Amino acid sequence: MRYRRADAKGGTYFFTVNLAERQLRLLVDHVAVLRAAAKEGKRRHPFYIDAFVILPDHLHAMWTLPEGDDYVQHGRVSSAAQWPHWSIHRHIVEGALGCDWGGETNGRDESGYGER
Repeated sequence: MRYRRADAKGGTYFFTVNLAERQLRLLVDHVAVLRAAAKEGKRRHPFYIDAFVILPDHLHAMWTLPEGDDYVQHGRVSSAAQWPHWSIHRHIVEGALGCDWGGETNGRDESGYGER
């Protein structure tokens, strides 16, 4: 897995989330639960929902994060792997990412993309 993002403060991100079992309709059958989870997520971690499209087996979303919203940038940890609440740990165990992913690196390419 290669993850790259623009180096922008308070950036806006588009993402898609799929159900593992694509034949299910869980997202539309339980839209109230999804709505409550998003509301709780916003209460705990402020972000702006620019767009949200819910389909039976996947969703698309566009969120804008507050400026400077990154634990590595805040100096609370020196790499993403040090924060226990991120899903990066599964990708590290699978070998898709290294333990140093998202830390202080010089991995920027000439277009300005990459982690700091």
